[in-house]
Amino acid sequence: MAKFCPYCGKRIKESDKFCIYCGKPIVTDVPKAIDTKKEEKKKEVKRIEVEEVEEEELEEEEEEEEEEEEKEGKKGKKDKKKSKKEKDKEEKREPKPLPDDVKEQINLHIELNDIDLKKKALADKLRDLSRMAKAPDYDVDVDYQEKISLQLEAVKKVSEELKQQENELKQKIQGEFIVKKLNDDINTREFQLKNLTREFRLHKIDKATFDKLRDKYKRERKTLKEEREDLRNGIELWIEEIKMERSETSSLKKLNKGRYSAKEIEEEEFTKKDEEFKKKLEKIDSKIKTLEELIK
Repeated sequence: MAKFCPYCGKRIKESDKFCIYCGKPIVTDVPKAIDTKKEEKKKEVKRIEVEEVEEEELEEEEEEEEEEEEKEGKKGKKDKKKSKKEKDKEEKREPKPLPDDVKEQINLHIELNDIDLKKKALADKLRDLSRMAKAPDYDVDVDYQEKISLQLEAVKKVSEELKQQENELKQKIQGEFIVKKLNDDINTREFQLKNLTREFRLHKIDKATFDKLRDKYKRERKTLKEEREDLRNGIELWIEEIKMERSETSSLKKLNKGRYSAKEIEEEEFTKKDEEFKKKLEKIDSKIKTLEELIK
């Protein structure tokens, strides 16, 4: 094949390194170098595309596996025809009895909240006594002074006893409640799974190691979630029972008021019982609040 100078266009020999007419060098490697760069660029683009595809496949695979986990326990095609409400009812795990150690910890938290209620009542009593000590009779009536002083001493003594009980309860409470610990452990497994996927995408670990660790973390996460669900279901069942007790107490409180309105009981008896119902309802509400906080 004839060879021509790319600059002046005249015919030259195949072996010429310079044009014998215009004297310019004949660079034969440029197209080859350009082709090499193009090939490298194509390879890089292809590598990026492969990584993106692998990433999408991993994400799709994880989503599919999560969906399969959520569908466990369903009864095949028949379940697809049922309403969402029926499915949710069937899929919900049956409540299990709460372990004794968990019950003990819950009761300790409830007792601690009861102490807080008593401390608030004492604070109200102390404010009332402070107002009474500022009354005109306090400076001139010795008996009145003695009465206020005795009540102040009693409040102080009860306050110290409550503080001691509070410290003892806090020592018995074993750190964070188990549901909070399970939440932290589940979050840890979630982080481990995301980090593991990232490490695999960056080719820092091989496929066999990735599959083995991913299965391990997912099994552990599933076990932790089931344990948390069992505890929550058990505590929610307890809350429902307490709410029934609250409803009954509220009805009795209204009945007491109705009897007083109908003149069936005297004001003194009504006031005494009404105060008892108020305290009981306050204690029940505190117990419900404690349990609801513990399952968050």
